[in-house]
Amino acid sequence: MQQTVKYHMTVVRALTNSLTVRFGGLLNRIKILDDDTYTGFGDIIYPMASLLDPAYGFIWLEVDLPCTDEVKQELDNELREEIIREAEALCKRENTSKCSKQYISCEANMHFD
Repeated sequence: MQQTVKYHMTVVRALTNSLTVRFGGLLNRIKILDDDTYTGFGDIIYPMASLLDPAYGFIWLEVDLPCTDEVKQELDNELREEIIREAEALCKRENTSKCSKQYISCEANMHFD
């Protein structure tokens, strides 16, 4: 960052630190940070929410995330598994055949791309 910023370095550092403190948990979860001292927005629900938006889906993961393809694939798998786990838990709570049929249909057509 110091090589590309000529002016206002103090402001840039302050903003970067503020974002890290506030969203550090999320940045850790998506492998941008590797510092467990930050926990803000670290729950898996935040990256999952973006996947469930049909207009956004995995775009952020494929295009915007500054990491290796291996890390992206790892995160992709983790998020898909968590969504399936949440759907299964919901069906168990509902305990209805209607829910089971919807889940099976949803799982068969699970295309987030």
